[in-house]
Amino acid sequence: MTRHFDIIVIGASLAGSAAAIILAKSGAKVALIDKANFPRSKPCGEGLSALSLQALTELGALEAVTALPHVPLRGFEVHRRGRNYQLLLKSNQKVGMGVARYLLDQTLHGLALASPEVSCFEGFSVREVISNTTSMLVRADSGDQSEQLFSAPYLILADGGRSPISRQLGIPVSAKPINRYGYRLLLTGQPKRSIEAVQVFVRGDHEVYCTPVGEGRINLALLGSKRAVSEMANSNYRAQIVGWIAEELGIEGVQFNEGQAIGPVTRLSRNSVWGRTFLVGDAAESFDPLGGMGMTHALYSGIAAGEALTGILLKQETMQAGAHRYVAERERIARTLRTFTSLTYRAFRNREGGILLSLLARGKSFAVLERTLQIVFRRARQTTFSKRISSNATPGPTPSISARLKGAWLRVV
Repeated sequence: MTRHFDIIVIGASLAGSAAAIILAKSGAKVALIDKANFPRSKPCGEGLSALSLQALTELGALEAVTALPHVPLRGFEVHRRGRNYQLLLKSNQKVGMGVARYLLDQTLHGLALASPEVSCFEGFSVREVISNTTSMLVRADSGDQSEQLFSAPYLILADGGRSPISRQLGIPVSAKPINRYGYRLLLTGQPKRSIEAVQVFVRGDHEVYCTPVGEGRINLALLGSKRAVSEMANSNYRAQIVGWIAEELGIEGVQFNEGQAIGPVTRLSRNSVWGRTFLVGDAAESFDPLGGMGMTHALYSGIAAGEALTGILLKQETMQAGAHRYVAERERIARTLRTFTSLTYRAFRNREGGILLSLLARGKSFAVLERTLQIVFRRARQTTFSKRISSNATPGPTPSISARLKGAWLRVV
């Protein structure tokens, strides 16, 4: 028997759950399908940016997330070539939050399921997706081999960067290998001092990111060459790295788990819309994890897709206009995040990075940059969805990111 919905969402992590929350608010009936059972572990830097906190506010999820064990973050402390650069806001200002990814995913997933409009199918692997001119048909089964058929006019793909469903649908992909690998493990212990910033240690062919996530836990993520990550598989080398980090951060009684390796990391991009399929999160575009913008993109692309499809379902705009709007908005969002990621890469890895870090650590420079990024991003988001849809006309040309950055910078200073 086929179950009918307004929207099928494949992938229930941040992007998929965000889209489901937005759609459910409009009364759309949503099938949320994921092969995993929540909560589940996922390699991640576990630092939420200020932009991510804005997205959680739009979703009505910030209060639930701040109720989780977490650490408010003031910025970054970058340790590079024997120097320490403090990119921090004032003590009463916060630039983000450190929170365990499995708790964050579980919370957003729970908020989506709290709506009677959302039906969740955990532990279901999608076997086949059939697209036609009027609907999408999805065949999935669970571990006990019970098969379910789902049908809806539209599909949201939130199944990650590798996105097996997009391959099945023949959605073209542009891939750019960046020869970076990752390793993530969790430290527990008692820091001698309060850690209120992401600690970044830039070394020869890799960086080590340490993000406090609450309750004496610190997420350690190593990002770099294949050689650097391969060495982490050796328990003795792993113990040396943890001992060195514990000494640098003043952590007593440190313990750590075995960890997880990922990679190679590949920057991917696909069409944001393909027929009746909307792609969100890493399925649409994956970023270099060095910039830490993956979760921000996941949340905002999920919100934008949910808003666009809400307008289509409520017949506030045509399918073509809604798809165009989502493509344009996701590109504006991604362009801002790409710029920040590029700036971060230059600061950490380029020869002149020390000069850039010195400038950002001076006076109010980091605060101005952070404020500028938020202004530019809000402009990329435009206004609320209800105000944004005034006609079915396609959006006009978007100002270049450099022009918007320059204008926002002048308004701040």
